Amino acid sequence: MRISFLPSLSFDVFHTRFAPACACRRCPLLFLLLLQDAYLYTYGCQGGLFFVVVNRHPSKYLSITIDCSVSHGLVSSRRNTQTKDLVPPRHRQLLMALLASRADTGYKYDRKCTFMLVEGIAKQAHTPPLRRGFDIHMPMPIDAKGAQ
Repeated sequence: MRISFLPSLSFDVFHTRFAPACACRRCPLLFLLLLQDAYLYTYGCQGGLFFVVVNRHPSKYLSITIDCSVSHGLVSSRRNTQTKDLVPPRHRQLLMALLASRADTGYKYDRKCTFMLVEGIAKQAHTPPLRRGFDIHMPMPIDAKGAQ
Protein backbone atom coordinates (compact mmCIF):
# COMPACT_ATOMS: atom_id res chain seq x y z
CA MET A 1 0.00 0.00 0.00
CA ARG A 2 1.30 3.43 -0.91
CA ILE A 3 0.37 6.32 1.36
CA SER A 4 1.07 9.84 0.13
CA PHE A 5 1.62 12.53 2.75
CA LEU A 6 2.40 15.23 0.19
CA PRO A 7 2.71 15.14 -3.59
CA SER A 8 6.49 15.30 -3.24
CA LEU A 9 6.98 12.33 -0.90
CA SER A 10 5.34 9.01 -0.29
CA PHE A 11 5.92 6.75 2.70
CA ASP A 12 6.98 3.70 0.69
CA VAL A 13 9.50 5.60 -1.41
CA PHE A 14 10.90 7.39 1.61
CA HIS A 15 11.05 4.24 3.73
CA THR A 16 12.82 2.25 1.02
CA ARG A 17 15.27 4.91 -0.09
CA PHE A 18 16.35 6.50 3.19
CA ALA A 19 15.63 3.99 5.95
CA PRO A 20 16.17 0.45 4.68
CA ALA A 21 17.21 -0.87 8.11
CA CYS A 22 13.77 -0.45 9.66
CA ALA A 23 11.06 -2.76 8.37
CA CYS A 24 8.35 -2.07 10.96
CA ARG A 25 6.58 0.54 8.78
CA ARG A 26 5.10 2.08 11.95
CA CYS A 27 7.78 4.68 12.52
CA PRO A 28 6.48 8.26 12.47
CA LEU A 29 7.12 10.61 9.58
CA LEU A 30 6.82 14.27 10.53
CA PHE A 31 7.16 17.21 8.21
CA LEU A 32 7.61 20.90 8.69
CA LEU A 33 6.73 23.42 6.02
CA LEU A 34 9.78 25.68 6.00
CA LEU A 35 8.70 28.02 3.24
CA GLN A 36 6.05 27.87 0.55
CA ASP A 37 8.18 25.55 -1.61
CA ALA A 38 10.42 23.87 0.97
CA TYR A 39 9.75 21.02 3.39
CA LEU A 40 11.83 19.42 6.13
CA TYR A 41 10.92 15.81 6.86
CA THR A 42 11.96 14.22 10.15
CA TYR A 43 11.63 10.47 10.16
CA GLY A 44 12.13 8.78 13.52
CA CYS A 45 12.49 5.09 14.18
CA GLN A 46 13.87 2.91 16.94
CA GLY A 47 17.39 3.12 15.52
CA GLY A 48 17.56 6.88 15.12
CA LEU A 49 16.39 9.85 13.06
CA PHE A 50 16.59 10.95 9.43
CA PHE A 51 16.36 14.55 8.21
CA VAL A 52 15.36 15.06 4.56
CA VAL A 53 14.70 18.41 2.89
CA VAL A 54 12.78 18.99 -0.35
CA ASN A 55 13.27 22.25 -2.27
CA ARG A 56 10.43 22.58 -4.78
CA HIS A 57 11.20 26.19 -5.72
CA PRO A 58 11.75 26.50 -9.49
CA SER A 59 14.76 28.86 -9.36
CA LYS A 60 16.08 29.53 -5.84
CA TYR A 61 18.47 27.51 -3.71
CA LEU A 62 17.53 26.53 -0.17
CA SER A 63 20.17 27.33 2.42
CA ILE A 64 19.58 25.17 5.50
CA THR A 65 21.55 24.62 8.69
CA ILE A 66 20.77 21.77 11.11
CA ASP A 67 22.37 21.78 14.57
CA CYS A 68 21.96 18.67 16.75
CA SER A 69 25.09 19.26 18.81
CA VAL A 70 23.31 18.96 22.19
CA SER A 71 21.97 15.49 21.35
CA HIS A 72 23.16 12.48 23.37
CA GLY A 73 23.57 8.81 22.46
CA LEU A 74 23.54 9.43 18.68
CA VAL A 75 26.13 9.23 15.91
CA SER A 76 25.81 11.34 12.76
CA SER A 77 26.12 9.89 9.26
CA ARG A 78 28.09 13.00 8.28
CA ARG A 79 30.55 12.67 11.18
CA ASN A 80 29.34 16.00 12.53
CA THR A 81 26.08 16.95 14.25
CA GLN A 82 26.12 20.43 12.67
CA THR A 83 25.51 20.65 8.93
CA LYS A 84 25.03 23.47 6.46
CA ASP A 85 23.77 22.72 2.96
CA LEU A 86 22.70 24.57 -0.15
CA VAL A 87 20.00 22.51 -1.89
CA PRO A 88 19.51 23.33 -5.60
CA PRO A 89 16.10 24.23 -7.02
CA ARG A 90 13.78 21.23 -7.55
CA HIS A 91 16.04 18.88 -5.53
CA ARG A 92 15.81 16.85 -2.34
CA GLN A 93 18.58 15.84 0.03
CA LEU A 94 19.19 13.58 3.00
CA LEU A 95 20.77 16.13 5.32
CA MET A 96 21.75 13.79 8.13
CA ALA A 97 20.97 10.45 9.72
CA LEU A 98 21.39 10.30 13.48
CA LEU A 99 21.78 6.69 14.57
CA ALA A 100 21.68 5.32 18.10
CA SER A 101 25.24 4.69 19.27
CA ARG A 102 24.14 1.73 21.43
CA ALA A 103 21.06 -0.42 21.03
CA ASP A 104 20.63 -1.07 24.76
CA THR A 105 20.47 2.58 25.82
CA GLY A 106 18.18 5.39 24.78
CA TYR A 107 19.00 8.64 23.09
CA LYS A 108 17.96 12.28 23.32
CA TYR A 109 17.97 14.71 20.45
CA ASP A 110 17.47 18.42 20.08
CA ARG A 111 17.42 20.14 16.71
CA LYS A 112 17.92 23.77 15.75
CA CYS A 113 17.17 24.69 12.17
CA THR A 114 17.76 27.86 10.18
CA PHE A 115 16.80 28.23 6.53
CA MET A 116 16.19 30.69 3.70
CA LEU A 117 15.80 30.76 -0.07
CA VAL A 118 18.78 32.37 -1.84
CA GLU A 119 19.80 33.32 -5.37
CA GLY A 120 22.85 31.67 -6.95
CA ILE A 121 25.28 29.17 -5.52
CA ALA A 122 28.05 29.57 -2.96
CA LYS A 123 31.59 28.18 -3.34
CA GLN A 124 31.14 25.87 -0.35
CA ALA A 125 27.67 24.35 -0.78
CA HIS A 126 27.97 21.68 1.95
CA THR A 127 29.56 21.69 5.42
CA PRO A 128 30.94 19.18 6.23
CA PRO A 129 31.88 18.64 2.57
CA LEU A 130 30.29 15.75 0.70
CA ARG A 131 32.50 13.07 -0.82
CA ARG A 132 32.98 13.09 -4.59
CA GLY A 133 31.19 10.39 -6.51
CA PHE A 134 28.50 8.47 -4.67
CA ASP A 135 27.38 9.95 -1.38
CA ILE A 136 23.96 9.24 0.12
CA HIS A 137 23.81 12.91 1.16
CA MET A 138 24.10 14.30 -2.39
CA PRO A 139 21.13 16.37 -3.58
CA MET A 140 18.86 14.41 -5.95
CA PRO A 141 16.54 15.99 -8.54
CA ILE A 142 12.80 15.63 -8.25
CA ASP A 143 10.79 15.15 -11.42
CA ALA A 144 8.70 17.85 -13.07
CA LYS A 145 5.58 16.94 -11.07
CA GLY A 146 7.38 17.13 -7.72
CA ALA A 147 7.06 13.39 -7.03
CA GLN A 148 9.88 11.11 -6.07
